[in-house]
Amino acid sequence: MSLEPHVQHRILAAYNARRSGGPRATLVAARRNRRTLASVRRLADGRVRLNVARAVVSAGPEAWDLLGPALQGSRDARKRLARLSRKGLKAAARAASEPGKAPGRNGRNPAPLPDTPCQGSQHQQQVLQRIVQWARSTSGHAEAFPDHLQLRVSRRMSSTYGSHMTRGGTHRVTITHRLFRAGLEDILLDTVLHELAHLLDALTNGRGRSFHDASWRRWCRRLGATPDRLMSPTSARRVRRARGEDAPCALPAAVARWAREESP
Repeated sequence: MSLEPHVQHRILAAYNARRSGGPRATLVAARRNRRTLASVRRLADGRVRLNVARAVVSAGPEAWDLLGPALQGSRDARKRLARLSRKGLKAAARAASEPGKAPGRNGRNPAPLPDTPCQGSQHQQQVLQRIVQWARSTSGHAEAFPDHLQLRVSRRMSSTYGSHMTRGGTHRVTITHRLFRAGLEDILLDTVLHELAHLLDALTNGRGRSFHDASWRRWCRRLGATPDRLMSPTSARRVRRARGEDAPCALPAAVARWAREESP
């Protein structure tokens, strides 16, 4: 089982930050072993490799945070790690049972996302880029963001306000053009953060997919998004009422303040 670079980084960071002793790991590998959930091995070249079971990888960040204490002998951490790993196995099996949606269908590397053109105006693209740059800079989790992220504005979205996709090493966040109107800046910001939380959850939870579950809600809280599956009725009414207004939106207030501070 090959791990995405971002997942490797997160697992190593979680282990090294919470170990109370022992060598610092610089490599991580996923193993099929179900009896031994994690182990540490020093290689011939002197580097230290952290071996983790696939079930632990699938369990996500909550389980990764327990690797250090569990390997240091904490009985409670080992019990919690085993419980979370069992849940991770069930989640992986559920994802594999839906081959039309599961990443890496039939065990093969999926094709990258096609490079579709952005349907938004230049102003809309700039606003979207600024919001993502602000989220990366202020979230405290810049290392989890992919180096190359496709940002798209869609004029075809009618039943949803945003979406995320990750496939074949490519990642994309798409937002409907309906939110780029004056007075909807707070809704636009929350929608972008909502989709970024899905994307980062999919990149770090070991499943390659993101649901509206506890793992996704943790990423919402880290980014400052509302951890709700659906937009509130009040916000939905505001979007419907603004449908006929053509005035372009400004940067959300928090993003605008950050942009002023960052400008020389």
